[in-house]
Amino acid sequence: MTDELKKLIETGKLNGSQAAILEKLSPDSACAHKSWGIGRVKELDTVFGRLVVDFPAKEGHSFDLVFAAQSLQPIPPDHIAARKISDLASVKSLAKEKPLDLLRLVLNSHGGSALADEIAADL
Repeated sequence: MTDELKKLIETGKLNGSQAAILEKLSPDSACAHKSWGIGRVKELDTVFGRLVVDFPAKEGHSFDLVFAAQSLQPIPPDHIAARKISDLASVKSLAKEKPLDLLRLVLNSHGGSALADEIAADL
């Protein structure tokens, strides 16, 4: 955990579970919000206590750190949604050149199995 997040815990501005979530929401990582969908973390500012996320329809949205920890779900970097945000060109290339590998990526992103609707939504 970063020193900044540890200081926020020590001062009582965050609890341990909130800091653990925020640690996963580093700049350029992907996250999910129930209303706005998948976004890319732009900035984690512990001095001003905010997290800035770019969503497709809402760029530069600022969250209070506590609210960010409560309302955002970190997405692992090997998840299809994260890959689409971080390197869409390679995902498109994978679809053209190795479609079965893309399907494996989608299935792995859903824990090994996915419904047709989930696969379609990811593709």
